[in-house]
Amino acid sequence: LGGINWDTKGSYSAKMTRDAKTGKYYLCAKTGGSPLPMGSISIPVGSGYIACFDKNGKYLWDKHSDVTTFIGRPALDDNGNIYLGGGILGPASKPNANFNGFVATDAGISGGHFIVKLDKDGKNIWGAYDHVSAAPFSSGVALRSSGEVVFLGYFGGLLQWPGYIKDTFNFPLNSGYLPFLARFSTQAGRVIGLEKLDNDGSNDAYSDMIIPDGRNNVYIGGQIKGGLTVNGNSLYNVGGRNDWYVAKFGHNNC
Repeated sequence: LGGINWDTKGSYSAKMTRDAKTGKYYLCAKTGGSPLPMGSISIPVGSGYIACFDKNGKYLWDKHSDVTTFIGRPALDDNGNIYLGGGILGPASKPNANFNGFVATDAGISGGHFIVKLDKDGKNIWGAYDHVSAAPFSSGVALRSSGEVVFLGYFGGLLQWPGYIKDTFNFPLNSGYLPFLARFSTQAGRVIGLEKLDNDGSNDAYSDMIIPDGRNNVYIGGQIKGGLTVNGNSLYNVGGRNDWYVAKFGHNNC
């Protein structure tokens, strides 16, 4: 890609999405142990970012912050809006903490899971974060054809999205991490549903990836150390440190 230098220190991974209508490319990740040259600027160490390139690979713009982490591929809707999933810290962790002007005002010391919608020029449309009692981990976002964007992550202990009172998860200390899905309205950014997969009560269960299928379903994959319950069906690690799983959320229309 034009204007980007990949000569960075340490491990580095980025995810890319192409807009089929405009030919633009969107790249998101978190910088590693060295600054990342990007066009005429340099993204600082340890910063979550989204960068845009034209169809020829020329750098156009980026948005970055040292209090965000972005995981998974950017998701694009038919209007060219961009959806990102990751984590964010608030002022409790770092003064003046913000991403592109968005502030996780009352996030705890560990921060929270974070989802943000940007327009095609990188301007914030809406953002949302949750309250958690343990370090939050995110696995990405995916769009459903019903007008929802789905956030995937995993949590331990408390999980509560401000403004959504129907479901609040709160598990005892040392209960392990559990995967969850949070469904948002793409228009308003409000939570419209919250789902979790139950572990065996003590061993961690992780999420790694989420993808849509174009039929209003999403598929998630991850790892389990012990057991996992999906729609009443129990899965177990049958050997080794971790085992893998795949789960579908949506409709019975395979």
